[in-house]
Amino acid sequence: MNSKIILNYGWQFLAYLLVQVMVLNYIDFMGVATPYLFVLFLITLPTEISTVSLMLIAFVMGLIVDVCSDTVGVNAFACVLMSYLKPRLCKLFAPADAEGEAPSFRSFGKGRFFQFALLMVLVHHFCFYLLENGTLIDLGGTLFKAFESSVFTMVLICCIEYFKYRHNR
Repeated sequence: MNSKIILNYGWQFLAYLLVQVMVLNYIDFMGVATPYLFVLFLITLPTEISTVSLMLIAFVMGLIVDVCSDTVGVNAFACVLMSYLKPRLCKLFAPADAEGEAPSFRSFGKGRFFQFALLMVLVHHFCFYLLENGTLIDLGGTLFKAFESSVFTMVLICCIEYFKYRHNR
């Protein structure tokens, strides 16, 4: 990767973090759903990045969100798990001609990207909410919260990817 691409990802990293901690952390739709849009940054990082580097980036990003959200490492763990699974899931969903490209509507196709992103978001959200709850007593409520937040997050992801796709055409 050249320095221009790295700088672009650096700006994206900061933008996703700022939007998450300054705006989205304060959204609690009907007391149930909070969007975690910052995971889109991790989802759309190029597949050529090593798993260890990806997990390190995910840890730092998750930890920053945790510090600003008072969630004590829960996001960091969920992001690292998601990043650990990303290369394996990319192999399942990426078309043969998209090897080494960043996952997006354009590189994966709308359907495959949606499925890939949904699975990544579900991994993050279910892990996050199960760890945040800390108990299995209200498992139904926890799973409902994770599902609703996943839907909210996926709506935002699809909107952003659609505008990026339309802009790059």
